[in-house]
Amino acid sequence: MNFIKLKKLTLTNFGPFEGVHEITLPESGLVLVKGLVTETGDGSGAGKSFLLKGISHLFGGCPDPGTELQSWFSEEPPEASAVIELPIGDVNVKRRKGLHISGGNYKETIKGRAAEPELDKLFAMDETCRALVTYRGQRQPGLFLSLNDEKKKTFLGTLLGLEAYEKVAKTAQDKANKLEIEVQNQCNQVSYVESQLNDAQLALTNAELTLSSASTVLAPNKEGYVPVVTKADINNIRANIELTRLSINDTQKDIDNTKAKVANELEAVLNHIRAKTKLLYQQHEPIEVSALKVELAKQQVRLEKVREHDLNAKLEVEKQRNEIKEAIRTLEANISNRKGVEADLKQANSRVEVLQSQRCSECKRPWDGEEFQKSLKMWQDKVEHCLSWLKMVEQAEVDLKEKKVQLQSIKDPAPHPVGKQVIEKMRDINVEITRVTEAFEAKRKEEVSQFEKQESNAKKEFNARLAQQLQGLVERNKQLQNALDCDIANDQRLSGILAQIESKKAVVEERRNQVQALETTWKVAVEKRDRLQKAYWLEKDVVALVGRSGFLGGIVEEILIEIAAIANDILSQVANVRHLSIAFETEREAVTTGNTVAKITPVIYSRGRKVSLSSGVSGGMRTSIELATDLAVGQVISRRRGSFPGFMILDEAFDGLGGAAKESCLEMLKTCANDRLILVVDHDAQFQGLFDQTITVNMVDGRSTLEYNS
Repeated sequence: MNFIKLKKLTLTNFGPFEGVHEITLPESGLVLVKGLVTETGDGSGAGKSFLLKGISHLFGGCPDPGTELQSWFSEEPPEASAVIELPIGDVNVKRRKGLHISGGNYKETIKGRAAEPELDKLFAMDETCRALVTYRGQRQPGLFLSLNDEKKKTFLGTLLGLEAYEKVAKTAQDKANKLEIEVQNQCNQVSYVESQLNDAQLALTNAELTLSSASTVLAPNKEGYVPVVTKADINNIRANIELTRLSINDTQKDIDNTKAKVANELEAVLNHIRAKTKLLYQQHEPIEVSALKVELAKQQVRLEKVREHDLNAKLEVEKQRNEIKEAIRTLEANISNRKGVEADLKQANSRVEVLQSQRCSECKRPWDGEEFQKSLKMWQDKVEHCLSWLKMVEQAEVDLKEKKVQLQSIKDPAPHPVGKQVIEKMRDINVEITRVTEAFEAKRKEEVSQFEKQESNAKKEFNARLAQQLQGLVERNKQLQNALDCDIANDQRLSGILAQIESKKAVVEERRNQVQALETTWKVAVEKRDRLQKAYWLEKDVVALVGRSGFLGGIVEEILIEIAAIANDILSQVANVRHLSIAFETEREAVTTGNTVAKITPVIYSRGRKVSLSSGVSGGMRTSIELATDLAVGQVISRRRGSFPGFMILDEAFDGLGGAAKESCLEMLKTCANDRLILVVDHDAQFQGLFDQTITVNMVDGRSTLEYNS
């Protein structure tokens, strides 16, 4: 027996567990996991579930992803590791960003993708099966009984190593299902081809009769049948058609030659008329207009000269105005500095008076030192400069008045008198040009109209002569065309009759080939149908032999009987459920169809009376039944697989149960805890005496620690 014991558990930065926390677990017994929060004195929220999640995170069944197990106080990824005892020795299993396996007879650490199948090999079951056997999370129902029918069968088949038989049976069933569809389709195909063959044979018979009646008619005064039309009849008609077409071509050539001759004569007359019209259009304007335009150009030159003279006079006057305006701006700028100069003069006179009034403080004599003389001279010069500047400003004011009077006296020059005369003369010339041009255009329009009438009369005359010359030729051509149309119609009628006969022959041949092809297709379809039916029954035989109605069904039924026996033995040892027993039915009759279907159905008996699991027992009794069934499943699977996970986790599995129901479940677990470790999270202190050991999860300021009490 491959007995697997959980010896040691280490959590590092896992949920509320900051840093490294290690605990050594007992080999067996019923162990209570309780909590204590220092701040509240209560056990809720201490981190008990995280202790159990560490085990399920390692081996399977953890409801939370690794990202949600991150420590609340560290940025490091969560890590859970354990030491498990196996026949090959102690093996270390660690999960931190992936699975790592070492120890035992492993020469080096196995990690990454290779570690997961290795863990399955150590437990002799995959992660899903390990979770079903070892872990029941918060508010989860019974592990085995909560599965649907298909999952129960798959679970038992996987744990018992029946995958190969399941695979063979499933493969055979899939093939049989596929072949059943193919057989039905092929039977439909055979019927369809057979129907087509019958239709084709009937169509061939009808086509042969139609061809026989279309190819011959009963000849008058003779016995027997003769052909409706021969190829010689058609050849004679076609020879006549060719002769008629040659005659039509000759007549058409005469018609074309006559048309060409008349057209050439008409073109010569029209060219003569068009030449006269062209000469008329080449004269663009009369000679009088040309002379008037020359005179108009001369007057235009005179006008430009007059305008140039007027422009120069205006520019000269504008130049004088601008010169005076510039002088006025200069004078106004000089005058604008008058106040500043007067202020400077006042300041300079003041400074001179101050300097001249200064005397020595001791001898009371006027100052006459060198520095004093320099300063006095500087301010006296400034006084002279300001007086000179003021005189210049006064003169500027006088000049400014003169310039303004001079600017007002300048007037704009009058236009040259010749310009008006030139404009009036140019207007008279333009009026004369318009009059002469209009008279010229009116005369040319009249002459053009006469030429157009001549052209129209010439066309009418030649068209009448052409119609007279073509009358006999067109009549002859029409007679030949009528004869040709008659021959062509006879040719088409006889050719159509002959084509219909050939078409009916082709139809007969086509339908004969179709019948032959359908006969071949029908034979092939029948052979394929027989092969598919044979293959279908072979696969059905495999399903009946190996499937759940055969070998697999017998094994599964035997296992279910064994599970029910062990579960009932466990139930018989607990006071409030010893009157209950469980059994599994593997067949039942469908309500809608009345057919018998293979389905695993748990059946509960209360003192020998059959009741419903969902409504025939209380909630506490149901929990006891589910727990007894899970324990029985674990024992049966362990014995048959030779591998027994020696630990089981129940996270608040009995919350909401009454005292008697919870006590019966704990007693049941205690009877099964002699050879395995069962960890139970529970808040009720009433039943602590039923547990062999206690693990306390203490939380202080949000951080959890572990304490083991034997």
